[in-house]
Amino acid sequence: RIARRLDVDFLRTYLGAFDHLMVRTERSLRVAGEIDLPVFLGGDWALRLIADTSPDETPNPKRAIIVLREFALEIIPYTYVQKIERLVLGLKEQGWEPVLLPFCPEDVRNAKELGLDKLAPTWEHWWNPRRMKQIMAQSGLVISVGRLHAVIFAAPSFDVPVCSLAPPLKLPSGKKSISKIDSLCADWDIDQFFDVEELLAAAAEGRLRPASREKVTAAAQRLDESIAQMKAIMSERLEEKGLGPAA
Repeated sequence: RIARRLDVDFLRTYLGAFDHLMVRTERSLRVAGEIDLPVFLGGDWALRLIADTSPDETPNPKRAIIVLREFALEIIPYTYVQKIERLVLGLKEQGWEPVLLPFCPEDVRNAKELGLDKLAPTWEHWWNPRRMKQIMAQSGLVISVGRLHAVIFAAPSFDVPVCSLAPPLKLPSGKKSISKIDSLCADWDIDQFFDVEELLAAAAEGRLRPASREKVTAAAQRLDESIAQMKAIMSERLEEKGLGPAA
């Protein structure tokens, strides 16, 4: 208890020195309130990332984007491989065209090490987030397996169903899913699944859905407001130092 109290006191003192603090989820807002830390509920920066418009990409409503987050090999059981195989093959049986869309080089390497790259084409655009956002927006389904920003990138595409599948392995945290993804999905009404068969059943029955237009739009608007506040603070500080417009 003493150690935790010291941690909280340090955190409050350190973060309290900033002029503006923005969090992206309701859960973070509640946690900040518990330690009496004034924060602003905004949104993730990636909400304002503009999707590419490359003519090289073709819209395909049957394309199912799957984003597999990398994990250390020593914590990945063979059942993980089996369940991802079941996900990909199950989608194919339903007429989907699965594509693996890694978010970093480690995602690419991990899929190859596990042989999952043989199940579906891998599209490597991890160095171009705008292109990745375009691909998601032009697909028919996005499934994130452990990657937070796969959910965030897909959420503003309000015609494209997006969902989160909890990684089918024992997470280092000991939890069944990743907390930051849980929080975002709760805020934006994004479906989460803890079982591959449940996800496949929802896909077969047409129950998969996009993120909430109202809630994602509100988050983007809060982000804009937070950015405006930060710009105002920076302008004020520059003027105080004689470096701003008033100099």
